[in-house]
Amino acid sequence: MTAVLARLTRALEAVGIDSPRLDARLLLEAATGLDRSAQTAHGERVLTGDEADALAALAARRLDRRPLAQVLGHRGFWSLDLAVTADVLT
Repeated sequence: MTAVLARLTRALEAVGIDSPRLDARLLLEAATGLDRSAQTAHGERVLTGDEADALAALAARRLDRRPLAQVLGHRGFWSLDLAVTADVLT
């Protein structure tokens, strides 16, 4: 998982994403369900096929420079978790 995170971070950085490491972690969390601490604790874990497919789909949308909130489908605002679609201005 650590290698996947590093590759995704470099790819996001290459297209000019402002926070490539954070975005990579959030995309990986969305694809695997593992938060930052679990990603760190299980750094050598290999993604399943479904997780890899989900991550590839999410990453492709973010690499296309779509807003992260639209890619993930939600965004936190104070104590709320708001649903975000392509119709939402972010």
